Amino acid sequence: MGLEGLFGLKSSPIREIVQVSGTAYRMPAAKLQRIFQLSPDILLRFSRFAVVNRMQVLQTAACNRLHEVEKRLAPWLLMTQDRVQSGMLTMTQDFLATMLGTDRGSVTAAASILHKQKIIQYTRG
Repeated sequence: MGLEGLFGLKSSPIREIVQVSGTAYRMPAAKLQRIFQLSPDILLRFSRFAVVNRMQVLQTAACNRLHEVEKRLAPWLLMTQDRVQSGMLTMTQDFLATMLGTDRGSVTAAASILHKQKIIQYTRG
């Protein structure tokens, strides 16, 4: 469980999906809650993260409703690139379609537009 477990919730309807490969760490929620008691500064940082994360989720939901696929694809690629700290993202257009809540053909068209504008590069396969 993610942030929900840190704040005492026992379950969550949210499904977590790993988008790209990398390193991750886990810790039992009870252990991290003890650390929060010992270091209120760490609790404050986690709380700020939770608030910023919620704002980002709400912004993404609004953008998914209001903007064309290419306007959703570009920020999604930038956010993913920031998180993996690499210029190379290895993923399929089908996966991107799932992440953007659209179909593969729309992602193909959007990626083509960004490619023609020299914003992104991609290869087949």
